Amino acid sequence: YRFRGSNPNIFKDKYDSYAKEINGIKIDLIKNFRSRFEVLDNINKIFELIMDLEIGGAEYKVSHEMVYGNTAYDSEKEKDFNYDIDILKYSNEKDSGFTNSEVEIFTIANDIKEKMNSKLKVFDKETNKLRDITYNDFVIILDRSKYFNDFKRVFEYLGIPTEILQDDKLNTSVDISIIKNIFDLVIRISKNDFGVDFKYDFLSIGRSFLYELDDEYLFDIFKNNTFKDTPIYKDFSKFKSLNSYTCSELFEEILKITDFYNKIYKIGDYENTNVRIKNIYEMSCNLNNIGYTIEDFRDYLVDIIENDIEIKYSAFSSDAESVKILTIHKSKGLEYPVCYFADLDHDFNMKDATEMFVVDQKYGLIVPSSMEEKKNSVLKELFKSNYAKEEISEKIRLFYVALTRAREKMIVVLPDKPVIKLEKDNDGVITKIRRTRFTRLSELIYAVEDYLPDYFKLIDVNKIGLTKNYLFKKELDKKLDESKEEINVKEIHIENEIETQAHFSKESIGLISKESKSNMEYGTMIHEVFELIDFKNYNPDIIEDKFVRNKIEKFLNNDLLKNVKEAEIYHEYEFEYKKDNTEYHGIIDLMLEYNDKIDIIDFKLKNVSDENYIKQLNGYKNYIEQISNKNVNIYLYSIIDETMNKII
Repeated sequence: YRFRGSNPNIFKDKYDSYAKEINGIKIDLIKNFRSRFEVLDNINKIFELIMDLEIGGAEYKVSHEMVYGNTAYDSEKEKDFNYDIDILKYSNEKDSGFTNSEVEIFTIANDIKEKMNSKLKVFDKETNKLRDITYNDFVIILDRSKYFNDFKRVFEYLGIPTEILQDDKLNTSVDISIIKNIFDLVIRISKNDFGVDFKYDFLSIGRSFLYELDDEYLFDIFKNNTFKDTPIYKDFSKFKSLNSYTCSELFEEILKITDFYNKIYKIGDYENTNVRIKNIYEMSCNLNNIGYTIEDFRDYLVDIIENDIEIKYSAFSSDAESVKILTIHKSKGLEYPVCYFADLDHDFNMKDATEMFVVDQKYGLIVPSSMEEKKNSVLKELFKSNYAKEEISEKIRLFYVALTRAREKMIVVLPDKPVIKLEKDNDGVITKIRRTRFTRLSELIYAVEDYLPDYFKLIDVNKIGLTKNYLFKKELDKKLDESKEEINVKEIHIENEIETQAHFSKESIGLISKESKSNMEYGTMIHEVFELIDFKNYNPDIIEDKFVRNKIEKFLNNDLLKNVKEAEIYHEYEFEYKKDNTEYHGIIDLMLEYNDKIDIIDFKLKNVSDENYIKQLNGYKNYIEQISNKNVNIYLYSIIDETMNKII
């Protein structure tokens, strides 16, 4: 049972009491088809000690512990390689001249180079055989992006190709400001409005990389009122009749007239700029569909910039072989053979707990007991205690997500610190009072050291190649030898294979109506109930909404579910695999595994005839057949119509 993303309004009680109600029911453990047995065993041993219902949000031993399911690994193992987690401790003297982050970065870089030089073997999911490790098999997962660029600088200095995977913000880019100013300029030209705002737009565009006009030239233009003779005015005065263009059509014309794409090289970062422009263009297409005029689109861009509306987009990702660096949040749904975890010794963000005035759902409005003395009230102390518990619980869950990204090896790097043994309660979990005092992820890890000492290793920082030379550009040590020898060059043609990413779910990038949004939200609510309900021990009393309860019962009475108690049940089964240079990703709503077959059921609110859904389910089927060697049946279930359609 997982409570993430659930809507508490559909249950009679809150999560904690609901969990207690099902506590006595036999719960199927989560089977993992992704990682080696050693990886799962490590994760289970760690989280059995630190996660329970009160701190972490799940009784790990009862409901979250993973069972090994990928038997393909059993026959393919690297000789003499330890697949257990390595927790590497280091001692960094205060006068060493190096920060902890530098020590951790060089430690990881040194370990990667050692594994590459030794040609470590990793399991290839496509061939089910061992192969030499590549840079693509390594990932560095961090809690925050603060040291991303430091990692990249050190790795590039050491000759390790690196790529940072993160979402950027569209509203902070220069591109969106230039596009906004061009649209505004076109609108003002069409209205013969040559006032202050027109001049601001003109100057902004003139000084940009699109025209590169110098300040003296621009000053003379406005001094002599000759702006109509400039290339800027001549280019954009062509659009005086704005009614003949949609937002996206005008956007396309602007890109052509300014030769936008061919001029991006002047500012660098071509790939990411290209991605940003594409996102803005898609935005204009979507706004066309709901009747936005060109002026509406201009106002929309102004609103995004002035109100700092956060619009994220996925930055450009190259196909080149490289070590990936990303945050825990960004790593969700991904998997890598070797995962490193660093930057764990910083304090949790507890800023909200220190505010003078607090509005809390549980405790209401909390103000200082004395405005003069500014002392915290009893309520404030209760709030801070509860806030700390929730923050620690979230960090435990987040670290769980991070560790489960690893397929073969987990390596944690953190500073060596003296710790005391933390006692366990009757359930074998470290006592609540100890865990509520965690203020860093490093403390969470050190809490298990006395119980899992074999995982911890002290490294020698003098052997990891620490240097400050990465801060300076490399210079060529030798000059090229002058030679008059002729070099014969023969042209060859190489066909490039492009690796693509695909997902099985139906795409929808257009804007939706309020009615559609309402239907989708209701569908999502019902969908979440299906995810949480125990089909083997169904208790109708826990669902307050009669309509939802009726829909659940109709589904459970379907003939396909008559033997459900004999099945292993998987809710929201997420997978990712690579085939023919394409990476596929999907989430199966419900999977029922029997001795002789597997039934995959995808829930839809109503329409089950869409060809995209059928394509989606066939993708699920192909993957599950590949890893299970069982006959797989696929079904689409309409929640509203209460019909089960088998896909042939």
